[in-house]
Formats: sequence, structure tokens, C-alpha cells
Amino acid sequence: MGVVPMNRKFGWLAGALVLTLALAACGGGDDNSSGNVSSKATTTTGAPAATTTTSGATTTTTTAPAAVTVKAATVSLGNIVVSSDGKTLYAFMPDGTGTTSMCTGGCAGTWPPLMASGQPVAGSGIDASKLSKAPSGQVTYGGHLLYNFSGDTAPGQTNGQALGNVWHIVAPSGDIIS
Repeated sequence: MGVVPMNRKFGWLAGALVLTLALAACGGGDDNSSGNVSSKATTTTGAPAATTTTSGATTTTTTAPAAVTVKAATVSLGNIVVSSDGKTLYAFMPDGTGTTSMCTGGCAGTWPPLMASGQPVAGSGIDASKLSKAPSGQVTYGGHLLYNFSGDTAPGQTNGQALGNVWHIVAPSGDIIS
């Protein structure tokens, strides 16, 4: 038996990993917690918060940045709360003003939570006293857990506004924009 070069010996493993990750990224797209993709946020003392997504036999962990900035921006709907990259931030009405997300499974794939391992930073137009972080690491503003929408692909887009009458943009006042 000869020596098999390392790249041939493990090439199938790398290919399988890439295919598995690509398939996991395509999971779930409904607004509720049904589906076979689950998402949970975990925080470990001294380590960054992470979002773990499991699909079948594949688990992908994305580490939240230590510092997350939330700021205000003006769009066609008025003055709104956005992430540091200018993407619109939303609140999910079933969450109420609690710190536990009701958006799990396929929902979390479509509506990724805004996560931070460190204290979130109040950018321009944001009241720092209204900005916080839930025990899970999810950023809150005005008592609302904050989410991005996968259908917003550029800064300033508001494609998720009032979807299912449960997703609403958050104003810099902390109020929901209906």
C-alpha cells in the first residue's frame, strides 16, 4: 500500500463539508418556528456570543462581533433604527418586550437576530439608555429584540416592514413603526 497524498486522502471530506454548508445555508424560509432548521444563541463567559444553526447532521456556528453599533437612518418611511452597515432592524411582535426570541427554526434563517458578544454601541441618533443586550447576546432597543431581514440586501431597504403583520421597523424613539 503506497502513500496517498494528503490532498487526495481528505479531498472528499473537504468537498462534502462545502456541499453540506451550502445546503445548510438554503434552509427554512417561513415566518414561524416550523421547519427542520433550529437556531439558538449561546454566550460563554469570556468568549464571543455565537449563533448555532443545525440542519440534519450539519452544525454551523457564527461568532457575533464583540462590538455592534446601532444607529439611526432616514428612509422613505421616516427615521429608523439600522445596524452599522445601514441595514434595517426589525422587531417581532410575538416577542413582546421580553428577552426570549420566539423566532426560531426557519424563522431565524430568514430573520437573523442581531447578536453581540460585547455591549452594543449607540451610534448617531440612538438613545444609549434604550440599547441593551438580552442574556442570549441578542441586541435589544426600546425593549424590542432586534432582527435583520434576509430580503433586505442593501442599506435602507425596508422589504420586511409589516410582513405577516408581525414584523415591524423600530424607530429611534424605541417605538414600533406600523
